[in-house]
Amino acid sequence: MAKRRNFSAQSQTQRTSSHTQTVGAPSNRRPDNMADESSCDQNSEDRDEPRHDQASTVLTLEQIRQRLLDLSRRNTLLNYRHPPKRSIRVIDEMPDQLFRGLLAERKFFFEPLPRVPRIEEQMPAEVRTFLEELRDPRRPPPREWAKLHDIEPNFELPTPGSDKHRHQDYSIQSILYPVELETRLRSMAQLARTAIEESGANILYLAFGFLEWRESEDSDQVSLAPLVLVPVSLKKSRGLNRETRRERFTL
Repeated sequence: MAKRRNFSAQSQTQRTSSHTQTVGAPSNRRPDNMADESSCDQNSEDRDEPRHDQASTVLTLEQIRQRLLDLSRRNTLLNYRHPPKRSIRVIDEMPDQLFRGLLAERKFFFEPLPRVPRIEEQMPAEVRTFLEELRDPRRPPPREWAKLHDIEPNFELPTPGSDKHRHQDYSIQSILYPVELETRLRSMAQLARTAIEESGANILYLAFGFLEWRESEDSDQVSLAPLVLVPVSLKKSRGLNRETRRERFTL
């Protein structure tokens, strides 16, 4: 059973060898009929040998294909676990609008959760009441803080036809606070740049939608497989975010 979820962001070779056999003639001459029979058998073996080599090659290629195609849960294309330090989960965005914008080569930037003000700062009454009820007002729960600012923290697809302005702008909403988002983006940008310099391959992708699946209906283990992957790059923008005073990265 499967359902869709919201979106976020070794080869081996085997050598085969063929063996040829030579049959030496006996020292004593045999009757002609035996020679003909032997010759007939030898010709039959010669015709069967290419079939054997072909079957062996097909079997070898199938073994190599199974090694290259990992269908286990170790394959991140089948079982992506959102590693905390190497991924950013996106919330409260419309995937189709973002996808069209990327195809149009528009520049987007990641948006953190609003900065948490200090108790001595001026703030709306509901925000102050919310912070005063927490044990640590310096770091409220991200999901609760997002709801307080009219940001939907769920990872499910938002309702189609939303008229929220942030669904039509060039920002990508995350569920991270400013310091965490800056650190995460800087680390991911460095990893992607190193991969390109060392191997020439881009490892940075934006995933649109995840398929939630189980191996059987009785299984309690849920896996997430990304549906659409778009290669992207992260670049540090000039200047700082005016509200958070943190670095910004464009996608």
